[in-house]
Amino acid sequence: MTKAAELRVYLLVRDLQPQFAAYLGTPTRARGYPPIEGDHALIVEVAPGLAIERIIDLALKSVPDIEPGIHFVERQFGVLEVHARDADLVQRAGQAILEGIGYGLLLGTGETQCISQTSEYDAGEFCTTGSSTLGLASLIITWLLSIAYLVWNYGYRQGTTGSSIGKSIMKFKVVSEKTGQPIGFGMSIVRQLAHIIDGAICYIGYLFPLWDAKRQTIADKIMTTICLPI
Repeated sequence: MTKAAELRVYLLVRDLQPQFAAYLGTPTRARGYPPIEGDHALIVEVAPGLAIERIIDLALKSVPDIEPGIHFVERQFGVLEVHARDADLVQRAGQAILEGIGYGLLLGTGETQCISQTSEYDAGEFCTTGSSTLGLASLIITWLLSIAYLVWNYGYRQGTTGSSIGKSIMKFKVVSEKTGQPIGFGMSIVRQLAHIIDGAICYIGYLFPLWDAKRQTIADKIMTTICLPI
């Protein structure tokens, strides 16, 4: 799968009653084998919608005797219902689905909460997933580290030496057109922000050095900076 599937619903229903089995098996809902009274069913919903095809594949390859019923796909969500006379087969198919979509990954990036129904009706187990504290913390830390790197590279390094890491590899530096010296931390940050103008006009500003006598971008002209070989 090119994109990780998000598990939205994992619902195990034991011992289907005739009314519910008939409801699940109506032509507008069933796309495969309609369930009958006494079957055990598993209903799974994932996002994005087409990821449900992978879910079907996982269930059928792990438990060939399982029967797929409802198969409904939208752009954002996909729903699958599988059933069997043997509850163990349904549980094994469910386990294969969880493992196949990366249950270990979910432990790091999502929190799965399950509630087992223990009343006289034995409705089964309900599971939902959402972003975990660890996943959110990792996202925030990664975002902060990325910002810190950009500020260091384009602010401090370029501002004090004239060259970011990329410019040092390409053997040139940015200096003030008036003094010939690096422009400093603050002005280097402002120069990077000024590149927004270069990109705003279909990135034509970045092409200015091709015909400009001083080989300046629009941001360079605004900041009165120039690029020189090292």
